[in-house]
Amino acid sequence: MRHHTGNLKWGIILIIVGLVFLLHNYGFMDFWRLVGILWPLLLIWWGYTMIRRSRAGSGEQRAAKVFGDQSLTIDTDEIRQSTVFGDIRLTVSSGDFKGGSASVVFGDLFIDLGSVEGLRSPARLRLETVFGDIVVRLPSHVAVELHTSRVFGTMTTPNGTHFHGNLYRSHDYDTAAERIEIDISQVFGDLEIMKTV
Repeated sequence: MRHHTGNLKWGIILIIVGLVFLLHNYGFMDFWRLVGILWPLLLIWWGYTMIRRSRAGSGEQRAAKVFGDQSLTIDTDEIRQSTVFGDIRLTVSSGDFKGGSASVVFGDLFIDLGSVEGLRSPARLRLETVFGDIVVRLPSHVAVELHTSRVFGTMTTPNGTHFHGNLYRSHDYDTAAERIEIDISQVFGDLEIMKTV
């Protein structure tokens, strides 16, 4: 349900942006002037979403921060991290990792799951950035399925190739003992999924 809601939200945003560009191309409005006036609304919306999510949890380890980098090594089954201005670097160790979420407005997001001993398959992870790169490091034996809503930037798969679609699956996803589904919402930035050697 959460994945379909995210797709609907990003679909509506892309339609609105497309209509604004169309109106700009026909001379009915000045796109750059409109962006210059309305871009703070994006920050307000994103901040409200992060506050709402941080209050909606049931006591898992979570952190919401407005300014500054977060560089943490945590032993938890579920992550909940967010910041507006700064990077998030998480190294996660867990015996039964089930997923979670992390979001950044201005900054990069690095999630290292290479030390995770076991996954509750399929684990589900939701990652969001507006201006910043996303890097996810997975154990070598874990199969991955990516659902992406991205606007600008490149995506590099675990085998090192660039991918241009919205859905990526490891070739062994259906038969793997441990799997993870990652939903990505990203506007400006690159995405890289890598595996431990």
